[in-house]
Amino acid sequence: TLFPRSPLITRDTYAVSVAKDGFQTAYTVVNFDNREIFETAQGLLAQAWQNATQGIERGRNHFVNPSVRVQVTGTLNMVSQDQANPQIVLDDLAGILFL
Repeated sequence: TLFPRSPLITRDTYAVSVAKDGFQTAYTVVNFDNREIFETAQGLLAQAWQNATQGIERGRNHFVNPSVRVQVTGTLNMVSQDQANPQIVLDDLAGILFL
């Protein structure tokens, strides 16, 4: 999932969209403590996105690229069930696996 740069989001931000029990949830891929891990992870996700641009679907405030399949492992950061975008906090770049 891509949340494109906008007046409120200063950069393109990538997330993993998960379907469960009829609901789609986008988990933003982040690392709050290590900017290098965050920047590199976002760069890897951007490159995968750009390498497979056919079939991109438009959401309300985001885009979904079903051609990019990725598994992300980290710590779930969901403060509330009402949270707009929970995060997956990467420990390191090994937490990203392209399928």
